[in-house]
Formats: sequence, structure tokens, C-alpha cells
Amino acid sequence: MPCARKQKRSSRTPRSRKQPAERGPDVPHWLPAGTCWEKLPETIREAVSRFVAPAYRRFVLYAQSEIERAIGTTLVHLMWLELCGQVQMAQAAADPESLDALLQNPEEMTERHLRLASVKCQTAELMVKLRVINDALERSPAPRPVLPAPLNLIGVVPSSLTPEP
Repeated sequence: MPCARKQKRSSRTPRSRKQPAERGPDVPHWLPAGTCWEKLPETIREAVSRFVAPAYRRFVLYAQSEIERAIGTTLVHLMWLELCGQVQMAQAAADPESLDALLQNPEEMTERHLRLASVKCQTAELMVKLRVINDALERSPAPRPVLPAPLNLIGVVPSSLTPEP
């Protein structure tokens, strides 16, 4: 990773140079920092502040359980990968003879993007289902014992469940 090496070198530079700002707790750990962040296109940095950071707060930091936090982390990371892929596809489409377009087949990029979007939707669906189940469990009254289905179907009650005379 070229950015990681550059960051290490920059830590040896005199303090008079601009140091990267400290990362807050509401910033996903996989986002680039320092000079790597500054090299990202402005549109990506804006998209992070408009989409990724709020989603990270909502689905990870404010998650109700560990499983929701894990699913939320995956969902937000997929959003980040989708944004990065969109930029790569835009660059390749803008100049079909560019190095990006030649090295990464645009059709393969599109297929990868669609797979990523599909997985993101499946992850979001899993998050919604988990929340629906958790909400239903919180609203439901205390569990009541239920006879096994085969006994209910044939109308037979075991002798241990019949009232004594």
C-alpha cells in the first residue's frame, strides 16, 4: 500500500509540517487518513461525509447489539467499496483508452459493481429482518407453553397433561 508507506515517512518529518488531524471515534477504521485522504477526489470525501459517516454512526455506533454492529460494519464498508468502484468506473468510462480502462475491463468493473450492490442489498435486508425480529420479541408477552404440533393435530393429550380427578 503506497499510502501507508508515505504516512510512515511523514511521521519522521519535522513538526512544522502539517500533521494529519486526529481521527474521531465516529470515523470507520478502514477509511484512509492523512495524505491518502487528501489525495481522494473531493466528490468521494463529500460522499463520505454525506453517506458513509452518518451510516456508520447509525448502523455501527448506535447499534442495539453486537450482531447488529457486525452487520452494520459490513453494510457501511460495502457502501465505501461501492463509492470507490463508482469513481473507478467513471474514470474508465470518461476515457476508454486510459490506463484504468485498459487494466480493468469496464465490463468486469460493471459486473463487480452489480455484485457488490447485490450483496449490500442482501446485508441491508438482513439488518432489517434482524430489527423486525428484535422489535417483535420486545413487544411479545411472556412465552406460554405450547403442545407439540403432532399432539395438537390429532387431539391426543398425554396423560401427564390431563388434569387429575
